[in-house]
Amino acid sequence: MDDKWRFNNTFEQLTHRRREVLKLFLAGKTDTEIALQLFMAETTVRKHIQNICEAFDLEEGRDRREHLKALFAKYKPELIPDAPPYTPPTHDEPQDEIDPKITPLTGVVPRNSPLYIQREADRKCQEILKTASHHPVFIRLRGARGCGKSSLLVRLQHWLETEQKQVVGFVDLGGVNFEPEAFTNLNKLLYQFTYAVTQSFSSAMPNHPPNLQRNWQEDVAAASNCTDYLENYIFTKIKQPKTLIIDGIDKILGRKETQTPFLNLLRSWYERKMKDVGQGKIVWPNLTIADSTEPYAHYEIQDSPLQNVGNQVELQEFNTEDILELAKCYGIELNFDDSNSLKQLLGGNPALLNHAIYQLSQNSINLTRLIDRATEVDGTFAYFLQKNLKQLQVHDNLINCFKQILQGNKCGDEFAKYQLELAGLIRGYPFNVQVSCELYQKFFKAYLGLDNAQ
Repeated sequence: MDDKWRFNNTFEQLTHRRREVLKLFLAGKTDTEIALQLFMAETTVRKHIQNICEAFDLEEGRDRREHLKALFAKYKPELIPDAPPYTPPTHDEPQDEIDPKITPLTGVVPRNSPLYIQREADRKCQEILKTASHHPVFIRLRGARGCGKSSLLVRLQHWLETEQKQVVGFVDLGGVNFEPEAFTNLNKLLYQFTYAVTQSFSSAMPNHPPNLQRNWQEDVAAASNCTDYLENYIFTKIKQPKTLIIDGIDKILGRKETQTPFLNLLRSWYERKMKDVGQGKIVWPNLTIADSTEPYAHYEIQDSPLQNVGNQVELQEFNTEDILELAKCYGIELNFDDSNSLKQLLGGNPALLNHAIYQLSQNSINLTRLIDRATEVDGTFAYFLQKNLKQLQVHDNLINCFKQILQGNKCGDEFAKYQLELAGLIRGYPFNVQVSCELYQKFFKAYLGLDNAQ
């Protein structure tokens, strides 16, 4: 991988835990030293590094780790202490000239990036958390995929740690601490969740907690095991105010084996633990979770298990003013008509808009040309179009449902519609389903031969 855009794209999507392991690895720590510092098993460290290598498309082999270091020496030498300056190739191929502070963004926007646009949801989450000095709060942050939920959670974590002096645990259900089969096995999911929560609070623990495996009783309900262990050995040991942030809730939605029990567990924490503080010290942390539209009614559940629990905060897509502000962050001036044109083409999807405005900021294309070439398979949005096209091609139910929506018809496959929304291809599920933006409408109608369909 020698393309800087692809490198930055991959790096920004690494989980918080993988970045912790990567930082220590690049600093020259051994697997044993990393394991001790991060309170994890050596096998977990090796798995993290393996997954990082795979994310960067590094081939297997004895030199794989050295290739990973070489990659970072080239593109992010600041992460390698005492790294010699990178010497560019001597051949005449053109090299990318990109301002190191302004790079194309997809995935989580780095906390120190100047390209993050604050919205009403940022302010609302902070205001709610400020009221948690006596009674812990539960925030449910909701929005379509690509709206920036994870980016907001990262900033909430930093704000809580620096401004509110809280201890913050961050658990991502989509991270490496969770095996794919865990989402269909409640005992395995809650065991791995308990382990992940323990690890996320480990730096604030006065002593190592007891061995989780020895304290996990097979003849006791998994939810009780999880609750008892975290209350007795983690939360009661941390005297400072604390918040647990859970990202990736989408991983369990639609999983009949785990969806309702897991969400009911969080609800029970709020109703029986967090709110039952009396005159004593607060033991349970604040909770902040992020999820997309919840199709509970279509999974034989009358209502969401989290309905009316805590505070729900909606994270909206970018509006015209947000687009104008984002353009200024990239160092360019757009007028109101230009901003509206981008919004019509791309909706309010932050990832698509970041990519478009980045291209404009590099003078690689003007707005008229960008709009004209938007749907070309090798054009400005080729990465996004091909990624979604690949997903549709391997799932007949998704492509059949999407065809119906593209033609303005109704699709009765509720799970397919939900997956299409998670992919960012549609919006408004479950009540007002429509294609998410003109870019996808035009491209997929043309690709699927629906332009002239009756």
